[in-house]
Amino acid sequence: MTMRSTILQLTTPDQLLGRASSIAALSLWGLTIWDKSKWDVVAAIGAGSTMVIGGVLSVVFVLTVWRFVPGIRKYRYNNLR
Repeated sequence: MTMRSTILQLTTPDQLLGRASSIAALSLWGLTIWDKSKWDVVAAIGAGSTMVIGGVLSVVFVLTVWRFVPGIRKYRYNNLR
């Protein structure tokens, strides 16, 4: 969470920082319900299988976003301090 917050603050323009931070907070709060349901899946299919499925879904999600959102694919951050 700390790394995500740092990256968000460093790469977001100042005029959009409040909006970006609030969207990040809302998504975090919304995911707590999803997080609780993960324990049911772990209990049903086992921890090892859950890790494999979660890893595969994460990679599929990242590749899908990278493929269909050209702004993400073309983004370059050049303002290193």
